[in-house]
Amino acid sequence: MKYSDVISWNTMIRALACNRLQDEAWKIFGVMRESDTKPNSHTIISILATCEDETCINIVRAIHGFVIKHGIEAYLSLNTALTDMYMNCGDEAAARTVFEGCPSWDVISWNALIASYIKKNNEIGEAQLLFNRMVSEVNPNSVTIINILSSCTQLASLPLGQCLHAYANRRQFSFGFDLSLANAFISMYARSGSMQNAEKMFQTLPKRNVISWNALITGYSMHGHRHDAIHAFLQMLEDGFRPNGATLASWCITEAFKLNSNNLLVIKS
Repeated sequence: MKYSDVISWNTMIRALACNRLQDEAWKIFGVMRESDTKPNSHTIISILATCEDETCINIVRAIHGFVIKHGIEAYLSLNTALTDMYMNCGDEAAARTVFEGCPSWDVISWNALIASYIKKNNEIGEAQLLFNRMVSEVNPNSVTIINILSSCTQLASLPLGQCLHAYANRRQFSFGFDLSLANAFISMYARSGSMQNAEKMFQTLPKRNVISWNALITGYSMHGHRHDAIHAFLQMLEDGFRPNGATLASWCITEAFKLNSNNLLVIKS
């Protein structure tokens, strides 16, 4: 290329970072800084993608310092990226400082922070407090609900899951068009022991995938409904779905092997 603009540089840095070529990404970033093209917020987001875990905390701090020193405007997307990276690196205090310092947040910002508390730090209580605060400021989307539902599953909190289901119905979330959200509710109900609600949700789906079946089968297995689990597994096969690792890892499959040779032949096929 005879001429490279900031988009060209950002695209190259991002491509290298996403393909785990961190050293090459940093080399390109260094060359960019020596050129006439000045980094912008998207450049910083791209180079932040080279940071993966707590070993990169000093790099994240250095990048944040670079943003402040060079007066790079921290748009909402950059604030979200910095918050997410600080959380991934285990510096919750810095993450919250960046988050609270933003004049306004969108649903993506909230989702990123909530997901970090649930997945990285496993601080489910804090995630739920953030969700309660979020609903007073922006409208959650299906990703938000799925994140919070995962915390209900971990805590086996059926009442909270039912409240989320009622909230989703009031907000007119379409379970038929959002299979991921429907599967999350099936999994929550099944793992919480409310198989009747899990079955009801499952039966109302206009379409299903292997995750839908796995959620139902796992719920049956966890709560000792062996025959229901086996029946669901065989029905899954009849409907043309191929089991995956999650299906076969379920306790009910080992029970199916013990029942009779006919079932064993069906499973092998």
